[in-house]
Amino acid sequence: FSVSSKDSGNEWGRQMEEPLEGPAEVESWDIGSLLDINGLKKADLIKIDIEGAEIAIFGYGADTAWLLRTRNICIELHGQECKDAFFRALEGFDYKLSYSNELTICRDLRSK
Repeated sequence: FSVSSKDSGNEWGRQMEEPLEGPAEVESWDIGSLLDINGLKKADLIKIDIEGAEIAIFGYGADTAWLLRTRNICIELHGQECKDAFFRALEGFDYKLSYSNELTICRDLRSK
C-alpha cells in the first residue's frame, strides 16, 4: 500500500492505496507487538485514525487479540464498511460508547 493525499488537497487527509508498480517494503508492527515492545500488559488508550484502513485491522480474519489488552479506544471510522468491521470486532466486549464529533469512543472495554 502507499499513502496519497485525498482529492480535497488537505495535507492532513491521507488514504491507503494499492501500489501501481511492484511491491513496496515498509517496516510495520501490529498493535499487540507495539504493546509487547513497550512492555505493556495493557494499554490505557489506543487512538486510531488510519483513513479507511480500519478494515485491515478489524475485518474478518484480522488478529484482534490485542483488544483484550486495551482499556479504551478512540477511533475515527471512515465509512459504513469500516464501522461495521469495528463493531463486529467488539461484539465479545462490554463497553461504554460515546461520540465526540467524528470520533467514536469505547471506554472500559471488558471481555463478556
